[in-house]
Amino acid sequence: MPVLAFGPYRLDTRALELRRDGHRIGLRPQPCRVLTLLASRPGELVTREELKVALWPGGVHVRFDVGLNSCLKQIRSALGESVDSPRLIETLTRRGYRFIAEVREEDDRGGVGRRLAVLPFRMVDRAAERVPALTDGLTEELMVHLSRLGLPNLSIVAGTTLPDSLVESPSLKALREAGVDLVVEGRVQTGPSAVRVSVQLIDAVELTSLWAQTYDATSDDLLAAQRGMARGITSDLRAAMATAGSRAQHGGPLNRPTVSA
Repeated sequence: MPVLAFGPYRLDTRALELRRDGHRIGLRPQPCRVLTLLASRPGELVTREELKVALWPGGVHVRFDVGLNSCLKQIRSALGESVDSPRLIETLTRRGYRFIAEVREEDDRGGVGRRLAVLPFRMVDRAAERVPALTDGLTEELMVHLSRLGLPNLSIVAGTTLPDSLVESPSLKALREAGVDLVVEGRVQTGPSAVRVSVQLIDAVELTSLWAQTYDATSDDLLAAQRGMARGITSDLRAAMATAGSRAQHGGPLNRPTVSA
């Protein structure tokens, strides 16, 4: 488990470094060790005695309580965590601690591991009988093309794997808590003989729209339309993800995301 990732954070268990979106957070080695033990056992109770044996070896435990409490205080400060309303680490009084967020293991080949969720495309004109076939097909086609890109340190999350409540009423806060960093969402509008698809790439952590584009096609052949647009969207998304970091860093213009924060 060289790297443990949760939400926007990545914990390098070898280098004992905690990062958020690629930026290192100042956390000392011993708190990093405590966080590693907790995050490596998500959903489990880790007792104070277990922490003492694992991280304060040699029988020198005179100031163990002070040391552990200091580590937890530093960890919570680094993660922006509240004891009263925990998102990541739950305190079980007189027993120990439980890491309550979803944790995923990643490699340590460099770069920032990110998860991109493709939400089901939505209809603007619900009166169009053929639109559901296009929206479902376009979402699936886009997933296939994105999965074939093989971008390093990027995993693709299908909207169908997310909770129904989150897909029906997407919230950037809930998506972040589910470990999603980037979101692709699209809207479909139809005319008498044409289809227009608007697509947006959203940074769920920074709450900004990194890229947006509109695609037009004739509606005579829906299958050909969805394939053509999926290829175009995938190509543009790849370029957008490659340049989004520098755009944000240099203060380039960013659109307002349509998914609620």
